[in-house]
Amino acid sequence: MKFKLFQMFELELEIAGGKREDFSIVGLLNESVNFKTKYLLQRVLKKISDEKEQFINSEKELFTSLGAIEKDGNLMIENTLEDGSPNPAIEKLIKEKTQLMNVEVDAGELDFKIEDFDFKSESTYPVFMLLAFD
Repeated sequence: MKFKLFQMFELELEIAGGKREDFSIVGLLNESVNFKTKYLLQRVLKKISDEKEQFINSEKELFTSLGAIEKDGNLMIENTLEDGSPNPAIEKLIKEKTQLMNVEVDAGELDFKIEDFDFKSESTYPVFMLLAFD
């Protein structure tokens, strides 16, 4: 199963469950799936956890390299320079972050079967289904 970093946060939510904006997702781990499937889902979550840590560190390094300053606990890059001209660091940030978000992560060969997900639910899992059964 492979996913891109931009899919990572949604995939984590679909597997573990939680709130997104104005509604909640049950999470595949909380659905009626067998223990083998739960084990495989937990392996994906572990991979996501490792990748998130590396992603956050890389993102922080990127911001710092572009001259970001810490403000209210967040790294910030001003949109404009002191003379009012556009800050070229913003364009570089967008380019670099887009490349980072498109990095593909391999969670390994996981033996998911579509019949393992035959349950009724109020939640939907489009990112997981797209990636698991590609």
